[in-house]
Amino acid sequence: MKTVEEKLKYLFGENPHLSDSNTETCIALWEYVATARGREHSWFELKTIMREYPPESITRARRKLTKSTQKQREEEEEYALKYRPDHC
Repeated sequence: MKTVEEKLKYLFGENPHLSDSNTETCIALWEYVATARGREHSWFELKTIMREYPPESITRARRKLTKSTQKQREEEEEYALKYRPDHC
């Protein structure tokens, strides 16, 4: 099975504009997986809902409502170190 990064590289290669939006990237990945599994026909309503409630807005709202666990803070720090501009 391909990793998420491999799937995204493929999707960005086919549709470079996807990288401009977390929502559209998520939708494209989920749709790709659903199609690969033969379940692509139930996606219209789900895509509409995802666009109304995009993943990043849900994450932002969750962060306002709940406190991060120690593990989440550590993972956030690791992520920030890994992807900071001077590291790339």
